[in-house]
Amino acid sequence: MDRRSAVRCAAAIALGGLAYGVPYLVLYFLPNYDAIRTMVQSTQAGGSVAESWRAHAAEYSYWALNHAGNLLLSLPFTLGIPLVLLSTPALLALPSTRGLALAALPLQLFVLLFARHKHAYYFVHEIALYTAAAAAWLPTGAELLIGRLRLVCSLCRPDWNFGDPPDGLVAAR
Repeated sequence: MDRRSAVRCAAAIALGGLAYGVPYLVLYFLPNYDAIRTMVQSTQAGGSVAESWRAHAAEYSYWALNHAGNLLLSLPFTLGIPLVLLSTPALLALPSTRGLALAALPLQLFVLLFARHKHAYYFVHEIALYTAAAAAWLPTGAELLIGRLRLVCSLCRPDWNFGDPPDGLVAAR
């Protein structure tokens, strides 16, 4: 993409954000600023990022003790590893899921670092993105593993012929 096209795309994104953001700011946020501020202060009373992180880990610990989740979730819950720290790099590594990872990151980081009251429904997006990362990497990992096995087998036994892949696989690359 040339520079001119990139600038046009960035301008379109900015204008789209402003088309929503300015009316929201003027018609809702500014008229209700005092009520919004009071509500936020009452739910976020005191605390720090460390307290928010501990609350996140406490929720994970509770789920681990009650055997919540599946095999993919049990280890991060048991170890207290926030799923955003696992799903974001996994989604960023695949070109097809980078946009999803970047779009979801602000909300995930806010819940992890600044939301000191942790309701179970706050974790829905985090678990869904972690599961999406696992689902995206399952076929990718299998393809990489099969490629490595073919390479190793062909180095060990050059007389082995795996044949050509089906036409559909060649066309997809």
